[in-house]
This record gives sequence, C-alpha cells and structure tokens, in this order.
Amino acid sequence: MEIFPTPALAAVMIVPFLVTFMALYVILFRPLVAYLEARENARDGALQEAKALESQVAERTEDLQKRLEAARSEVVAFRAAERAKALETESEIIADARTTADAHIGRAVIEIQASAATARESISTTASTLSTEIAAQVLGRELSA
Repeated sequence: MEIFPTPALAAVMIVPFLVTFMALYVILFRPLVAYLEARENARDGALQEAKALESQVAERTEDLQKRLEAARSEVVAFRAAERAKALETESEIIADARTTADAHIGRAVIEIQASAATARESISTTASTLSTEIAAQVLGRELSA
C-alpha cells in the first residue's frame, strides 16, 4: 500500500474536482458573493443616509432651539414692557383714587365739624334752657334772667 498516489491517478481525480468546483463557483458561490456584497453596500448606504438624516435633524433641532430661545427672550421683554405699563397705569389709578378719596374725606370732615358745631350750639342752648327750667322747678318760682 502506497501513501502517495500515482501522478496519473491524482491528475484524473483532480479534473472532476476542478469541474465540480468551477460549476459550484459559477452556480452558487459567485451569486452568493454578489448578493452579500450588494447587501453590505445597501447596509453601508443606509447607514450613511441615516447619518446624513441624523445630522440634518440635529441642525434643524439646533435651529429650532435658537428660534425658541429668541421667542422666549422676546416674550420676556414684551411681558416686562407690558408689566411696566400696567404698573404705571395702576399707580395713576391709585393716585386718582387717593385724590378722590382725600377730597371726599375732606368734605366729610368739614360736614362733621359743621354738624358738631351745630350740635354743640344746640346742646348749649338746650342745656341753658333745661338748667333754667330745672332751677325754677327746684326753687318753685320763676327765675329772672
């Protein structure tokens, strides 16, 4: 028994192996390799497209954030201006109300003072009349002035 085959026998056995290998290469391996390469290219293209879309989204998001910040600052400025106007209007209304209230209070004080003076005069007159009548009744005679 020989370990090494004869060269003629080896050449005869290599021919069907090579024919089978070429047939498998043409029928199976080449389309499979082409499919895998197309799949990898499609994946790479999709990844690149995804990265491009992601960068566009990031740019748009940044732009929207800037616009939102500008709108917020504009709203803050508008609110501050309107608040200042409202405070000014409020102070004017309060000043007018105080002036009106002070005028009403002044008139009321004058009326109260006039009523108090009238009441004092009336009480003074009534007191002197009552004191004369009480004295006349106590003494039992008419008092002369």
